[in-house]
Amino acid sequence: MKPPQYFITLTLASISLVLSIVVIWQGQSGISLQNLVQQKQIELQTEVQKRQEEVNRGIQSQQIGTNLLKDIAAASYDATKGTVRNEKLKDLLTKNGITVNVNQPTSSPTPAK
Repeated sequence: MKPPQYFITLTLASISLVLSIVVIWQGQSGISLQNLVQQKQIELQTEVQKRQEEVNRGIQSQQIGTNLLKDIAAASYDATKGTVRNEKLKDLLTKNGITVNVNQPTSSPTPAK
């Protein structure tokens, strides 16, 4: 091999070696970045799950509160007579801005003969 061919081959081999090292280094950087992104994604999913649990507890509390108010309203009024059964409960509901509508049962019509 002549000296110019040797130096061209040596230069191209050196460039190939340097480029191979750069590609390997970039690959390692990509892997560490991917691991970081996956870790952040797991943290975000955990946070979303915690917030969803809070929302679910809020919905459950709202349902319980609604049922309690219905029971208090039922205890404070006599629906069959349309009268107040417990004045303190009625006042408590009124003080908190809750209006109770008592549905009086309608008398059943007598069958026609």
